[in-house]
Amino acid sequence: MKLVRLAAVAVALVALAGCEVYSSAPMGEEVVSITASDWEGFWLTEDGPVAIEVVNVDAGELMISGIDLRQQDDGVEGPPNVWSNLVYLRRSGGWLFGSVENEDEPGLWEWARIKKDGDQLIIWAPRGSAFRELVSEGVRPGIVERGEYASTTTLGELSPAHYELITSGARGVLLDWEDPFVLRRIH
Repeated sequence: MKLVRLAAVAVALVALAGCEVYSSAPMGEEVVSITASDWEGFWLTEDGPVAIEVVNVDAGELMISGIDLRQQDDGVEGPPNVWSNLVYLRRSGGWLFGSVENEDEPGLWEWARIKKDGDQLIIWAPRGSAFRELVSEGVRPGIVERGEYASTTTLGELSPAHYELITSGARGVLLDWEDPFVLRRIH
């Protein structure tokens, strides 16, 4: 995935190190109304700064932009790459989710849980193995695709009961709680 972008997905929010879990629509049941002054500004990440701009306060839409100075997609150092992602914020069961449509496969959404605490954003990516198991067992709708080197899980349409299962913790650890992506606003 591209967690600086998806982390820079919800704030930009999840996309690093190989997104393994996608959804067929932005995650969350309710559109979130936001206040621009709570979100806009420059934010620091471990990979560099990003800018967040509120695109639609009533629809919970953010534009996250940054410059990738490290490497190109092939791993070779190259010229800076400017990128932007439109992030959709949704809420379910008290949790805030950020989703970004996959630019290579429209209709697939990269997503993460987001917690905003003042000038800090904490973003947790879904655990691929946990969601793969739930989909394989038929507990959650979706498709598991097993590739030569990795597997991906695409969640189907989720009901309120499915969201409850995600947010309740009843089926174990579904998010990568131990390795969050953190952004700090620098005003």
